[in-house]
Amino acid sequence: MNNSDFTPDEAREFHALIDEFGKLYLRNRDQFLTSWLRDANFNEHILNQF
Repeated sequence: MNNSDFTPDEAREFHALIDEFGKLYLRNRDQFLTSWLRDANFNEHILNQF
């Protein structure tokens, strides 16, 4: 991404949000299915990884 409006601090904040999502939703399939990504078009192979 080459956007001068996206600062290193904002990148760190964004990365932290992704990490928190993973901690909450990617460790448990049932929990994931309550997330906003539940309707994403993932194949069963991906879903079976967690």
